[in-house]
Amino acid sequence: MKPTIKDIAARAGVSIASVSRILANKTGSFNVKTGERVRQIAQEMGYQRNETAATLVRQQSNVIAVIINNTPTPFAAQVIHGIQHQANAAEKRVIMLSAGDNNTHLQHQAIQTALQRTVTAIILVGVFPDDQSTALLTAAHVPFCFAATRLPAYPFVSSDDYWIAYQAANYLIELGHRRLALVGIDQGPTGTQRQAGFQSALTNAKIDIPPVIINGDYGRKVGITALPALKSHSVSAVVAGSDMVGAGIIQAAHHEGLHLPDDLSIICIDGTYICELTTPQLTSVTQNFAQIGAAAVDRVLNHTAVTNIPTVVTPRESVKRIRK
Repeated sequence: MKPTIKDIAARAGVSIASVSRILANKTGSFNVKTGERVRQIAQEMGYQRNETAATLVRQQSNVIAVIINNTPTPFAAQVIHGIQHQANAAEKRVIMLSAGDNNTHLQHQAIQTALQRTVTAIILVGVFPDDQSTALLTAAHVPFCFAATRLPAYPFVSSDDYWIAYQAANYLIELGHRRLALVGIDQGPTGTQRQAGFQSALTNAKIDIPPVIINGDYGRKVGITALPALKSHSVSAVVAGSDMVGAGIIQAAHHEGLHLPDDLSIICIDGTYICELTTPQLTSVTQNFAQIGAAAVDRVLNHTAVTNIPTVVTPRESVKRIRK
């Protein structure tokens, strides 16, 4: 006879409700040790959760949970717009949960809160999960997808970060620039891929002048503080890791009395509304964030295989051609 949650509760000395919540990866009035003991007992007894019943409950839900990492860039608003539009078309409602800014505690809390509501799917925007987050998501057997985050080991929809930086650097190289910098990238998967793409463009163009690489959090402040290093290395053109980084460089350049793009050219990554608010307006490698959001909804609801969303260079005013 197959063991039930009642049998597990009796052996563990806890309530049936607590066992149910623990095995469904939901939070409740129990501590970590209790949860570990209940899961161990369930495994020893050969308990198997009725996933068919759980799936039927999820299918009756019309709620998609969206968990958002609060990065200092405005791209998430466009992703959410795409998610909302596609969810409405599928007659689904959307709830928003914050994961903080790379805050693992809030990340875990947001995932657990979503699972408590028996949502039909979870989309994580700009989130880089730790092992506990991926364990929670995988164990819950709820469809999930990372949006605007490239994680080959899990379902994701994103632009190609390697190609984004390659496009940006190659655009500057084709306009005659040789002394280049990459500013504001992180040291995680996104920054690593972008640095590799940036360097490949230089290698393919046989440029042997060492580039300037300045790490950061994609925020405006890193752009502001980067200017002295750009000037000291006589950089002629910059690939900014985000529109906000580009805006920070422009702010610092104006303060120093530089004339853009004559004294310094800038191409940024993202292509949000920020690009049109600066003087000069920022040339960008533009990501289609709304399409990323819409495709993420399709992926969790219909399990379609779209993962890579194309990017394009959008010329504006912040890059000049160097005459040979």
